[in-house]
Amino acid sequence: MTMEETFVTNRRVCRWFLGILAGLALLALLPRTASAQQPSGNQDQYEDLYSDGSENQYDDDRFAIGFGAGIVLPEDQQGQEDGEIYYSANFRWRLWGREGDNRDRRGGNGDYNQRHNQQHYRGRYPGGSDTGGIRGFLEPEIAYWSRSETDADIDDLYLGLNLVGVVPTRHADFYLGVGFGLHSLGGDIITRDDAGNAVDRIELGDTLGGNVHVGVELYVTESFGIFGTGRLDILEDKPFDRQTKVWGGLRFHF
Repeated sequence: MTMEETFVTNRRVCRWFLGILAGLALLALLPRTASAQQPSGNQDQYEDLYSDGSENQYDDDRFAIGFGAGIVLPEDQQGQEDGEIYYSANFRWRLWGREGDNRDRRGGNGDYNQRHNQQHYRGRYPGGSDTGGIRGFLEPEIAYWSRSETDADIDDLYLGLNLVGVVPTRHADFYLGVGFGLHSLGGDIITRDDAGNAVDRIELGDTLGGNVHVGVELYVTESFGIFGTGRLDILEDKPFDRQTKVWGGLRFHF
């Protein structure tokens, strides 16, 4: 593949990737826009949200969309690691955590203002303790990186599913996750001898992989945060059976 063809291919991938991110961001904003158009009621109606056990606008966010970029270090056959730009996007769906505690407080225990303040903050409310505990999320994700060199033309499109545990605090979320997925590796690698002659050619293909990752998200607003993640991927097949990733980005909650 020539340099011009590589440039065109990478530009197409970037357009495709940015298009997906723009669509995900739009989906994240739609629930907020719809709720802002709802007519406001009187104080009695507002209080009823806490007494009837139903969901309300201050319940913890159930979904989140995150996207960003970073560096991937794919270990090759010689054990060498050259960094490449890594792009990723994910969608979180909460499976458990915090919501049950909120329903208990809506049942009438405690002062109304205190219960309202507890509901309003994602982690701890000012002066209170963290009652949310660990929250569990199911997290589908998509990611991509590529490498273009004289004897190596490689790209890796990843589709995976993670299970993530989040520990909320007053100003940040700390999380730990594990997952698995499919790495659609494309391209080939040419091995040469000391004289520069090609002695081997490896064609890359699809392979499965697992991962473990840790990270932290800092709250900017109630519905928006900045996160950083460190991650290790172990793939089933060589040559890139070990990939170390460090990346960060933005996450929208709704």
